[in-house]
Amino acid sequence: MTYQDSSKNNLIQRSILILLLTVVFLGCQNPSSPIETLDTDALTESLDLPDSEDSIETSNKEEPTEEPDTPTTPTFPNISITSINFTVMQGLREGNATPGRIAGYLNAQGGIPPITFTLKSEDDYFTIKNNTLLINENPLNKDIYEITVLATDIIGGTFEQPFKIPIEAEPSTATREIRTFNGVSFAMRYVPAGTFRTAIGIIPTVVERSVNKGYWIAETEVTQELYEAVMGANPSRFNDSPASPERQSRRPVENIYKYEAVAFCNKLSVLMGLTPAYHVIGITDWINLPYDSIRYATFDFSIDPLGNGFRFPTEDEWVYAAIGADFANQGQINTTGYLKGYPGASNDSKVGIDNYIWHEENSGGITHEVGLKLPNDIGLYDMGGNVTEFVQCVPYQDYYFGGSIQEVNPSNYKTHFRFNSSPVGIRLVSEN
Repeated sequence: MTYQDSSKNNLIQRSILILLLTVVFLGCQNPSSPIETLDTDALTESLDLPDSEDSIETSNKEEPTEEPDTPTTPTFPNISITSINFTVMQGLREGNATPGRIAGYLNAQGGIPPITFTLKSEDDYFTIKNNTLLINENPLNKDIYEITVLATDIIGGTFEQPFKIPIEAEPSTATREIRTFNGVSFAMRYVPAGTFRTAIGIIPTVVERSVNKGYWIAETEVTQELYEAVMGANPSRFNDSPASPERQSRRPVENIYKYEAVAFCNKLSVLMGLTPAYHVIGITDWINLPYDSIRYATFDFSIDPLGNGFRFPTEDEWVYAAIGADFANQGQINTTGYLKGYPGASNDSKVGIDNYIWHEENSGGITHEVGLKLPNDIGLYDMGGNVTEFVQCVPYQDYYFGGSIQEVNPSNYKTHFRFNSSPVGIRLVSEN
């Protein structure tokens, strides 16, 4: 206890004692006698209490005070939805903006989750599943679409916001056709003949290569639904549990062998009224060829010069298409395409690679629905990434591979490299 505390207690004790003694003194007097004045000074002296002035002086000394803590204002999550973010899926074109395709992704700022999204605008072009905007029943054929999205949180808070969805024009140098077999459609783009520069060899040497004849190349890798429609089987390892909201049927077929892929090309050609591109000794009836007989088969095959059916692209055809053919300068030599960081890039930078390519760091280790990333200059999807692709060279029995979900070293995204890695799929080419 401090001196100040002791003085204060003594003062209190003195006051109480004086009060008690006064009461006792008054109670002992004759009620009829006049009240005598109590000699408090003498009483104080006899009690040996501290002097009242000293006590008062002591009690008036200022005590050290602590600064009060500054009160902190608690932070709470925003209980109201303040905005809606909409990430448009770039690369939507009249030709590929088809029913079921992803148009963009939605998320809300603020609100009490879970947040649900609905379309407030009335149209037949879009639908929302979870936080994904999908193209509805009708293909898109305008330059721009306007929608209004309504976000609602779990306690009924709402927020609405308008958005615009741009639809790009088709590349002028790549004529596009839709081909259909047994209800399954796939797109092909025409690539004109041309010359391009590329780097070859372990120590890269820049050379000029030429594609002497125009050709049609598939816009996407062969899907599981097309392969199964033709072959009656689906050998893909990634045959279930697609990433939401992707469609399993639109994932690329993979886990196929070279001879099996040759048989697929020839069978599809015959079924669509074309002459098979591959000549195979001992096989003439491709339509009735049982799948089990060719799944693990080996056979000699060669290119039929009279065939106009489907086949693998040659290495030069694949590279020329991947680097954009003559899109930048029609009819001129493509001298810079091989320097791009990946198919579709505007320069040699890796910035934005996730917008164009499925690879180890963004794929989750699985294949994805074809055509969800941005296309390259001439409208081809997944030229880098998703699955590897068979590519022919001379002699035609040899083959190489295109992009891969397993590639992670940025240098591997150069379009002129090939890697022997799985899973392996197919990108079709045809003369007609």
